[in-house]
Amino acid sequence: MAVLEGMAPAAAGAVDELARSIIEHPSAVRLDALVGVPAKSMRILLAPSGVVLRRGSQVSAYTWSEVREVRVRRGTVLLKTEAARERIVRKKEGTTIQPYTEKRTRGIRVVVDGVTESGIAAPLVRVLEEMRAGRFSYQGTSWISYVNAIDALHTDFDAHDDPSIPMTATSIWLAVGLIAALVIPVGVNAATLRSVPAGSFALWDPLGVLDPRGVIAGFAFSAMVAGFGLRLALGRAAVIWGHGASRGWARPDSGRLKRLAVRQLERMVMAPASAALIALLALLAFWPNVAATVLVSPSGVRNTVLVPFVSVEEPWRAAVEITRQANGTAIRFADGRILSTVGHELGGGTQQQFFDLTTAWRTAALAPRAISR
Repeated sequence: MAVLEGMAPAAAGAVDELARSIIEHPSAVRLDALVGVPAKSMRILLAPSGVVLRRGSQVSAYTWSEVREVRVRRGTVLLKTEAARERIVRKKEGTTIQPYTEKRTRGIRVVVDGVTESGIAAPLVRVLEEMRAGRFSYQGTSWISYVNAIDALHTDFDAHDDPSIPMTATSIWLAVGLIAALVIPVGVNAATLRSVPAGSFALWDPLGVLDPRGVIAGFAFSAMVAGFGLRLALGRAAVIWGHGASRGWARPDSGRLKRLAVRQLERMVMAPASAALIALLALLAFWPNVAATVLVSPSGVRNTVLVPFVSVEEPWRAAVEITRQANGTAIRFADGRILSTVGHELGGGTQQQFFDLTTAWRTAALAPRAISR
């Protein structure tokens, strides 16, 4: 059993034996939790001899005398440990065993059926404190409070398992999502148009009404709106319903497919941080369209590339020919590149104004400059 990487064999064997005694204890308390930042899923075992934190083949074991402090902070159990360890140190002269004191503080969030539950933190701390003091009993107040707290999760959800809640959440999510999916591309197009400097023209490819990035950003935004709406209208009842639905505790008579749909709905609307991140990434995905904008001004043609603050300049002296086409204007440069307004959105003026001004700018750039004496 791997306990601690780099540990000396003797110390590893001692901790290994402690871990084995806790894991094989017939009355050990077992619970799932997310530990640390970033959170890692772990199995925690509590026994009279100590505590074990297990993640796959990695095991950390501590006696209760090595647990220095247990307290609650914002729904998280903080477990502070201080244990004497030994590690192998390899040097050029040889390998030595070096003693050291391992000091760690871990944040533990209890997981019930796959969902963290902050309300279990305080009862769990009381269980841990009694185990540290050697007073723990399954008939004691701390353990009964812990079990009652878990049972209360089911009771509270059953009291708030109202079919109108998922129906309302779905309605808000769909309505706001459809509106946002239509408005976001239009807003990006309008912002691009308004960003054209005075006396210049801009060529860009407008976003479609049902652009996939706009759809993703719109429905992610609507998930935040639906979640905040439920919390504002129902208060703590929305959180209780959300946690229970995410755990799959919906009424059995509602059907397996409906329970699955409600569970996924809750994971969308009751996770504002994830929805905000998805919306932000979807909006950032508009950057290639914004960066592909071509700016035409009296100084020349500027092609913005994807790298921020980097652009390729084409002066009017490099323009070989400007021709008026049926549906637009084409500018041919000396390097063979052709800039055409056909098939692109033109901002800053009409097609005729674009032709007249670009022709005038090129003529002015090619005109010989007067040499003053």
